[in-house]
Amino acid sequence: TELQRELLALGELRAPYLEALLLDRSSLARSHVLAFVDGGPARGSLQRLPAGSTAEDALRAGGRGVGDGYAVAVNGEPVEPHHRIENGDVCSVVSATDTPM
Repeated sequence: TELQRELLALGELRAPYLEALLLDRSSLARSHVLAFVDGGPARGSLQRLPAGSTAEDALRAGGRGVGDGYAVAVNGEPVEPHHRIENGDVCSVVSATDTPM
């Protein structure tokens, strides 16, 4: 789909950042999670959140809300809003009609 193509293109741009995240073994990496927010005013922004944060937390931090008729996706896959995110995840809001949940 178009969303998957866009996420793939954005992923290629983010590869150096993701590699750095994977290599980081500091206490910061254990106490925080770094995730990208796709769309909205913070399109492509990197959000630093407390460990244990959810996809919905990341979207709110990036200025995106999840309203009626919309769902949450992480790395292009539909998830529940309370899905715990990991370093390097890409969080986005998608139309609920496009998700098989």
